[in-house]
Amino acid sequence: MRRIPRFLRGLELPGGEDGKSAYEIAVDNGFEGTEQEWLDSLKGKDGQDGQDGQDGQDGFPTEEEWNNLVSRVDALEQEGTE
Repeated sequence: MRRIPRFLRGLELPGGEDGKSAYEIAVDNGFEGTEQEWLDSLKGKDGQDGQDGQDGQDGFPTEEEWNNLVSRVDALEQEGTE
């Protein structure tokens, strides 16, 4: 399991106000119908399959790389308190 750097532990962010749902925005922009009718309208006909793309590089570190990074951050934080 990946560890969380100490400087992020216990971080509390202020909550914002809830926004409109996608359905409410659709109604505000002229959609007429129930929420279920709107949901049904999102599904179109199946299209043709496209060509497979090239494999990309994984942008996330391995668990070992992550833990090494966290250890380095922890060590830097310790240096700042000595």
